[in-house]
Amino acid sequence: MVFATVLKRSPRQHSCGFCSYWHRLVCKFGDYFDIAFLVILFHQNILMVTVFCIQHYDRRGQCDIALSKIDEAIKHTPTVIDLYSVKSRILKHAGDAVASAALADEARCMDLADRYINSDCVKRMLQADQVALAEKTAVLFTKDGDQHNNLHDMQCMWYELASGESYFRQGDLGRALKNFLAVEKHYADITEDQFDFHSYCLRKMTLRAYVDMLRFQDRLHSEPYFQKAAIGAIR
Repeated sequence: MVFATVLKRSPRQHSCGFCSYWHRLVCKFGDYFDIAFLVILFHQNILMVTVFCIQHYDRRGQCDIALSKIDEAIKHTPTVIDLYSVKSRILKHAGDAVASAALADEARCMDLADRYINSDCVKRMLQADQVALAEKTAVLFTKDGDQHNNLHDMQCMWYELASGESYFRQGDLGRALKNFLAVEKHYADITEDQFDFHSYCLRKMTLRAYVDMLRFQDRLHSEPYFQKAAIGAIR
């Protein structure tokens, strides 16, 4: 078998102690390692197929079936963070935003260095109208100082849109409008920044990139974030 054959090479052919360790084990137990390796691959594939089926049920609106299946998957392999994220999404679709945010935070605590999971948790908290907690969680990956301004300076539009929607649901129209207008300000800055590139592109003869930029500016205000911000501000 390939796995055992590779590891049965001389220890001198392995560049690290880890490979030498596996070399000694394979020489002792032989092709049983190939069987174990295939079992691991089979287990991982079965888990991923199960998650795919769970998402299928969720997409079809069968949240009860999806929740029962995801609970079985978590019970079987409780260390996979993606399972908790999927369950959080299912709970959101089922209408339980608070439980969805709590589960997303549990997934975040399993890997505090993952920016994506942190952002997903913040999004779930904002959907549950937990704005203060969401802001404290979001700033874990920003620079020190005025954290809210850091989010604005980074043009984190998804956060501002979600915050605006949350404030709107809570009846705080002033803060909601402030967040929606902040997104509009980002697009105004993008429009203003383009003027620096007209002479630069012509001077450097980067005409293809220049044409792409002009086309991007033509459809700038048709971007989904701008449209969501405009609709939110008009409301």
